[in-house]
Amino acid sequence: MMQKVNYNTISSVILIIVAGIAIWETRGLSEMSYVFPRTIEIILLILSIAYCLKSFIRPTTNSLFEGIDKRKVLVMSLAMIGYVILISLLGFLIASIIFLGSLTWYLQRDNHEKSSKTKIVHVSISAVGVSVFFFVLFRYVFLVPLPSGLLLG
Repeated sequence: MMQKVNYNTISSVILIIVAGIAIWETRGLSEMSYVFPRTIEIILLILSIAYCLKSFIRPTTNSLFEGIDKRKVLVMSLAMIGYVILISLLGFLIASIIFLGSLTWYLQRDNHEKSSKTKIVHVSISAVGVSVFFFVLFRYVFLVPLPSGLLLG
């Protein structure tokens, strides 16, 4: 029986192609330069292949945007634009803490199982922890200069 190709299959094939092109594009870089991008690209390729296999093994019949909360998509899109602006003004670390904290708070606002105090603690710990982790990783491990911002630079 011929299996119907669905959106998941198409998406996974596109991701496999993107990962393949990205891997190909790193071929001229020095070993030190290609380690990080190629690692990410290989992870993308492996996950895309798994996604493709899953789409054949257990295909779904959902429509393309079924179950998508358009308001959350709009808020997150605007937040990402704001994040880019904040990075240029305040620098990577402070902008990341504000962005992750605000977005985490927004996404858990409908969770009534936690008190506001618990939410604030979780938002604060996760936003600061993730931001500092990536700041240290990129600044001191990968030696990538990060923006310090116009206002604080």
